[in-house]
Order: sequence, then C-alpha cells, then structure tokens
Amino acid sequence: MNLESDETGNVVEQDSELDPNEPYPVVIAPLHFILLCIATMGLYCIWWQYKCWVYFKEKEKSNIIPPIWALLFIIFAATLIPLLNKITAYSKLYNHKVMFNSIVIWLACMSINFVGYLLKEVHPLRSLLTGILIFVPLILPVMEFNFYFTGNRNGYKNDKLTNRQILLLMLGAFMWAGIINAVMTGNFPPPDPFKMK
Repeated sequence: MNLESDETGNVVEQDSELDPNEPYPVVIAPLHFILLCIATMGLYCIWWQYKCWVYFKEKEKSNIIPPIWALLFIIFAATLIPLLNKITAYSKLYNHKVMFNSIVIWLACMSINFVGYLLKEVHPLRSLLTGILIFVPLILPVMEFNFYFTGNRNGYKNDKLTNRQILLLMLGAFMWAGIINAVMTGNFPPPDPFKMK
C-alpha cells in the first residue's frame, strides 16, 4: 500500500503493489485495542508496543531488542517516549498533523501507574482497575500509527478480530468472571501464604 498527499494535503491511497521488503504493518482498530487491553488487564499494551518495536527494527535495520524495549515500559514507561517519537515522525511523512504529544502521553501513563500504586493500600482491586486504564493514553498513538499504514485512524475497513484475539477475549472473560466471583464472595485478594499470622 502506498500513501501520498494530494493538493489539499489529504492522504490518499495509491494503487500499487506491496513492497516485499516492507515489514508487517501494526494496525488494529481502536475498539479492538481497548477490548483486548481490558481483557488482558493492560498486558496487551505491552504486546502492541512489542509489535511496534519489531516493525521499527526491521524498517530501520536497527539492532534494538524489541522484547526488552517493550518490557521496559513497565519500569517508569522508560521506552515509551522514544516509541511515540518514532510514531510521530513516521506519521508526519505525509504532512499529517499528529494528535498527541509524547511527553503528555508519558506523563498520563506515569500518573495512572502512580494512582494505582496509591490505591493498592486502599484495596488491591482498585489498583488493578486503575492499572487497566493504562490503555487510555495509548489510544491516540494507536490511531496515529493506523493512519501511517492505512490513511485511516481507525485502521482497515471492516477489520475483524483474529482467532488469536478472540481467544484472548475469551480467556479474559473467564479471568474477569473469576475475579468478580472472588470479590462477591469476599475471597479477593487471596490470602498471602507467606504472611505471618
């Protein structure tokens, strides 16, 4: 797929064959991203970042290690700003105005993590629910990267969930059902086996 800007600055899709040397695009509908993040309790955010780093590694022929760069997100969102800066730079290739600021997104992620840490002292479930919200600041970067690949912030038209994504949603539903049941029966959080009585 080849995207070019027309005279009015709008990005249009050009009919051309896919470049065989182009890495696999990282495109996901925002709604699918949200559902998968909730189902996996925020872990899908790390998976999405991993796929982004794989794309940049192959595209730029760099020597980065995508799994490490993705996992470093857990530690103060250390690699988030470089990732967002790359997404911004690629989106601007088509004279496109990016809808987010990397520093603001990073601060939002850090704030959510901090609030989740504070709420852990109140109730672990509140901390868990807050941690899931980490996907909220990442929605705009997801949409911008979609635009880079497809010319549409929502990704491909008629995009459907893959079998793997459907499986993740089903597993997430079972996991959430277990947590809700544990909360309702007073068994959440589970007792610490190492805690002295």
